[in-house]
Amino acid sequence: MRLIAFTLQLVGDPSDEHLQSISDAAQRPDVAVLAEDAGVTLIGPADSIVDAAVAGAHVGREDGAKIRCRVDCVGDASEEAGEVAQDVATRFQEGLAAAAGQPATRPMTELPSMDPYDSAQLILHALSQPTPTPGGGSAAALAGATGAALVAMVAGVTVASDRYADVREEMERVRDRALLLRDELHALVKTDADAYKRFMEAQRLPADTEEETEARREAVSKTAMFASETPLEVMRRCLTVVELAARLVRRGNRAAATDAVVGAQLAAAAARAAWSNVRVNLPAVKDLAMRAHLSGEAGTLGRQAKEAEIHALRASEVEKR
Repeated sequence: MRLIAFTLQLVGDPSDEHLQSISDAAQRPDVAVLAEDAGVTLIGPADSIVDAAVAGAHVGREDGAKIRCRVDCVGDASEEAGEVAQDVATRFQEGLAAAAGQPATRPMTELPSMDPYDSAQLILHALSQPTPTPGGGSAAALAGATGAALVAMVAGVTVASDRYADVREEMERVRDRALLLRDELHALVKTDADAYKRFMEAQRLPADTEEETEARREAVSKTAMFASETPLEVMRRCLTVVELAARLVRRGNRAAATDAVVGAQLAAAAARAAWSNVRVNLPAVKDLAMRAHLSGEAGTLGRQAKEAEIHALRASEVEKR
């Protein structure tokens, strides 16, 4: 039986009581619950893990916490294990939406009547203006969203072909996941711009007295942390996009394999670009432990995205033979 390790990591400094309430909600007969300094790790079979993780995260969110998730197959780094972990992550997101009494998140599949080439000019125009925002962080999120859109397209082409009927169900999951990632990354275009605006506003606060100087330093540190967290969110999603693209190169419609490779390259480049934004904002974060944590996670995500991109490129070369 394959075991899943599902970590619910709380952003900030959670109290022991908060961690305990999440641990209690996640208790299941066949799930081990391990409370750590900044989160809770669950270990067990996939079906039970999804149920436990949804229950724990729902309680955590009710308390106002921001929660990040990581899913791994215990002791298994194979490609198949990665696919299982991605499926668990998708089921978790759907279950969490249902637990919150919301409809399952539906990606945008239809647009109002407009020329897509003209509408793309809006964000390109905004990026080209001589203003600090939107800037490189927003551009990274946009590149990642574009990569996710290509991944969704390739999965959709595969679903539509009778030649790939044996992987249709898998490809439908990949398509739906990619569409959701596309919309999340698109939303991060504005989130990044807003985060950097707040960071700049904090830097302009008065510092004429000791009290004002300390208040300004605190505001700069807090907004710098958020300005670092946003490109980290971009990196997390882009890594998943690259991994999905690599799977499509191997198992998707071969006629669209090049599009899957381009999707992987775009998302990997977006992850590297977002990494640059994390690095430039981190020095203003006053909490040294948090700074080290964010830097370490960004480095890991950057390396993983690069490895996944190389894997997609190698798979593409194999498929051409």
